[in-house]
Amino acid sequence: MTNRVYQAVVGVIVVALLMLGSCVAGMGVTVAAAPALARAGIGAPLGVSSGAPSPEVARIFRPFWEAWNLVTEHYVDPAAADPQRMTYGAIRGMLDTLGDVGHTRFLSPEDRKLEETSLAGQFAGIGAEVDKRDDRIVVVAPLEGSPAEAAGIVAGDVIVKIDGEPTEGMSLTEAVTKVRGEPGTKVTLTVIHPNQTELSDITITRQEIQIPAASWTMLPGNVAYIRLNQFSANLHDELVPFLKAAQQQGAERYLVDVRNNPGGLVDQVVAVTSEFLPEGIVFIQQSRSGARQEFRVTGNALVPSAPMVVLTNEGSASAAEIFAGALKDQGRATLVGETTFGTGTVLNTYNLSDGSALLLGVAEWLTPSGHLIKGNGVEPDVKVALPAEVQPVSPSRVKGQSQAQLEALPDTQFVEGYKRVLGK
Repeated sequence: MTNRVYQAVVGVIVVALLMLGSCVAGMGVTVAAAPALARAGIGAPLGVSSGAPSPEVARIFRPFWEAWNLVTEHYVDPAAADPQRMTYGAIRGMLDTLGDVGHTRFLSPEDRKLEETSLAGQFAGIGAEVDKRDDRIVVVAPLEGSPAEAAGIVAGDVIVKIDGEPTEGMSLTEAVTKVRGEPGTKVTLTVIHPNQTELSDITITRQEIQIPAASWTMLPGNVAYIRLNQFSANLHDELVPFLKAAQQQGAERYLVDVRNNPGGLVDQVVAVTSEFLPEGIVFIQQSRSGARQEFRVTGNALVPSAPMVVLTNEGSASAAEIFAGALKDQGRATLVGETTFGTGTVLNTYNLSDGSALLLGVAEWLTPSGHLIKGNGVEPDVKVALPAEVQPVSPSRVKGQSQAQLEALPDTQFVEGYKRVLGK
């Protein structure tokens, strides 16, 4: 099992009730429940105990098996009553009742591959960050220099269809899976641009996409503007040379952007936070029993005391929230923007027998002051909203601009953060 703190930012929606396989054994379900599965053509549940279940367990699970029997025997479209889809839906529904939506979740074998490639920072697709908002698949932002950006995809685009298939009712994972594909192949997205009503068909050729874990540029006023895209396995290794280069170029202030950062690996958030925080706690881990364990900085911070502002928004999740919360609580940085997403649980990966997996929250993250991140997020010191039609800037987009140009940008959060770090 590996503790991980990542988030497939917002919107991995889950539905229905039960988990089969090895986890069923732990619930005491027996082969008495097997006839429905046998009629469905998948045999007895895996790992089912040969002993009789307790009366309480049998009572609780009886409605599920009754419903399963009714669906498999009487539903008008037998082909739609697919046992694997029904089982996966049941697992997702069970996890949905836990209230850790978007973090604790079920991954099909295909979803696991998608998750692993995302954390690796390299995949084949169109290069756009998407989210699910109000049951719609929405483009958060196209990546710089990506096929999506070149084809005319913009922040705020609502994706109505993918290769002609409506996205209504589609989960975020399903949508991402359909958009990704082999390099050189094409995908057509039917979108509604912001502030428009007509549909636009945009055909994009997929490419290998490299997502840099971090990027940076120097701004007027000796401000190092650093964008942390995600806390993937290579973030700290990428960040350290950037910090050293910034110092060599005379950086005296730091503006760090974790907006739309979905999180990543816990060891990376400790390592990265340690470069800005000379001492103290990064986060507190609280188990289900209430026991707490403190995780402290590693020491030898490269930037221990320079003025610092961190930009956050509702897309800042998980590890990004730990980073922001640690710097805020320790008085190390001023947070500017919006309250973060609120996904502060420790995920353990439990592999299931068919190659699928559970990412299960087994503990909670607290900021150094004891603030619970889960369900609450981390509030900024200075609240600044960003207009829906405005895309957050990035280092490459502001490189070479004058101070006057930077302060006139429509990205209100960036402008406020830049002014704050300058002492205005």
